[in-house]
Amino acid sequence: MAPRSIQNRGELFSNGRLTCKVLGEGAMAIFLQSGKAGYRNFTLSLDLGNASGSPSTRFGVVFREERRGKGKRRAGDDVGADDSGQFLYCLLSGTHSLLCVDGATGYAPGGPTGVLEGVKASYTRPEPVRMGGQRFPVDLGKLYHMAVRCDGNAFECYLNDQLVAEGTTGVAHAGRIGLLVHGGECVFDNVKLYFPEPLPDLTLLPGETILEEPDDPQEQPKP
Repeated sequence: MAPRSIQNRGELFSNGRLTCKVLGEGAMAIFLQSGKAGYRNFTLSLDLGNASGSPSTRFGVVFREERRGKGKRRAGDDVGADDSGQFLYCLLSGTHSLLCVDGATGYAPGGPTGVLEGVKASYTRPEPVRMGGQRFPVDLGKLYHMAVRCDGNAFECYLNDQLVAEGTTGVAHAGRIGLLVHGGECVFDNVKLYFPEPLPDLTLLPGETILEEPDDPQEQPKP
């Protein structure tokens, strides 16, 4: 499938460089500020990568995240296996050289868990799929440009301006957007969040006329 460009206008969020370090095999998510309903239609773009000496088990973006349990999660809370909720994710693995895209209902030491109803994700590159993801080279100290686009019941994930995964969001109708780090140290930079501007209705304005093609003088009238 040919790569598609991301064309959105209306920047909502822009931030500087953020370095996150998680000791051991813990996982942490930092969520962008949002209203109660969260985000539904958006394009998120950012640069991210592993620090030069510490590969992360997984790092990337969770989106349309919604907690179904009691209590309110705050930015920087640990993502635990007992945290009942739902989310979609686009993650890279520095330790296993993987790209992981799907939906989940929780997060455990081994990564995302559970099956999110109605979510169907497919990879666009002809690489083997293993360990819950598709093979993708992740080098230490290198930044990758990631973009996630949600529009209605569809989502797309891009890496370095190439479409790498797409699918349907299922029951994840809206929710928060977070930056996730699972073990190790990684960097997030140039974080930008956009919303799509709707096109005006293409209706005929009052006073306008429809131009018709003139008759061809060489055309003979039908008998």
